[in-house]
Amino acid sequence: MCTPLLNVVFVVAGSTAGALGIWGAAVVCIVLAGVSMLQNYLFAEMAAMFPGKPGGVALFAAEAWKQFSPLLASVAAFGYWCGWGLSLSLASLQIGQIITAQWFRTAVDQSFNLGVASIGLPQILAAAVMTVAVGANLLGLNATVNLNKVVAAAMVVVLAGLIVLPVFSADWSTASFSFNLLGEGNGVVSLLVWMYVGAWSIYGSELCATFAPEYRRPVRDTKRALKTMAMIYILVYALVPVATAGAIGEQGVIADPVNFGVNFYSQMLGGPAGAVVAVILVIATLAALLSSSADASHALKGLAQEKLTIIQLARTNKRGAPSGALIFTLVVNLVVLFFVGNIVAIIIAANLGYMVSVTLATAGFLIMRKTHADIPRPIRLGPYWIPVAAAVTVFNGTILVAGALNPGLAAGGQGTEILIALVLLLLGAFFYWVQRRFQTTKVSNSKKPPERIVSDGPASEKPNK
Repeated sequence: MCTPLLNVVFVVAGSTAGALGIWGAAVVCIVLAGVSMLQNYLFAEMAAMFPGKPGGVALFAAEAWKQFSPLLASVAAFGYWCGWGLSLSLASLQIGQIITAQWFRTAVDQSFNLGVASIGLPQILAAAVMTVAVGANLLGLNATVNLNKVVAAAMVVVLAGLIVLPVFSADWSTASFSFNLLGEGNGVVSLLVWMYVGAWSIYGSELCATFAPEYRRPVRDTKRALKTMAMIYILVYALVPVATAGAIGEQGVIADPVNFGVNFYSQMLGGPAGAVVAVILVIATLAALLSSSADASHALKGLAQEKLTIIQLARTNKRGAPSGALIFTLVVNLVVLFFVGNIVAIIIAANLGYMVSVTLATAGFLIMRKTHADIPRPIRLGPYWIPVAAAVTVFNGTILVAGALNPGLAAGGQGTEILIALVLLLLGAFFYWVQRRFQTTKVSNSKKPPERIVSDGPASEKPNK
């Protein structure tokens, strides 16, 4: 689960450092990790309220708001899918950039300008990898279970090395570090925009909260999981760029945010070590891509089964794969890949829907304390969590507005990505209207999986970053 999230540390921390400096990037990551931990407690209470329903944050937002506006509930659920579903284009482009930088250096700056899009070797490789991954899921291949275990272990070793090995560098120093927390002349707005960018990956720890009903001892185990994940995120997102930049310099991180980890290993241990790390990162990202395409499509299928979007997205093929959702996910990601084509810009696009969903979900905690007062709460937070929930909701809403209105303050942001994100949210609303207006036929029960009853059984289906 954590592998794809940890892969993004290079892009998020490295790009943020380019605007705010290494120390500024560390502060942003620590603040977001703290907010993530607080809202995870809110999600844990809500997850325990609906033990038989998968869906996580999308479910919480939909349950809270559907009685006031079913359309808003649908948009919140579809927005959550946008956040996770667009990780396909991000992961595939990351693979394309790593391969190009490591083995096709002469093609790094070469691209075809088509006016509305610029296409280079990274984008071409990304499209091929993405298509293969979706094709594998259409065939029902389940190759990621054991692969994820091996890759996760390898990623832990790589990231631990980026924290520990720089200490042994004779030239390690913080002299090159800068601290431009308010950005270059843009004040607080710049800081809020980079928090918006970082939230997409750092908030991903909410997955451990949504599994709360399935822990053997929900209250104690959930609290442990939340604290552990918060510490992991602080260590990885704050210490990896700080430690690595001390060895290769702040500009070494900023100049190549996707590959600064590979560059460090090449500099510290030689070229072959860097190549090995590059291979590990490619395989780790590929495993994330495979699982993300499968999980995001199952989440979309679940929305269709709950009648929150068109029934075509609930269709499965002869192998039981959600073919309608997989093909839709592939088409959307290919459009984003070629018309956005920048990793940070893709994060900006993906995060609009995700932050809409998260903000509605944290606000939903407050709503459901009134509207769902009779539902048992195996995990019940104290009354002081009410103002905490309000503060988290205001914080999320603030960085959402700042990021949506000022994408140009983030590296690569040009406004196109926000337009695409808005179109996707409107498409979700349109799909909901079509379903309500024209599609009265229920999805066949034979295609609908049995409702999961929480015990010590398998985890609920949930999209993975």
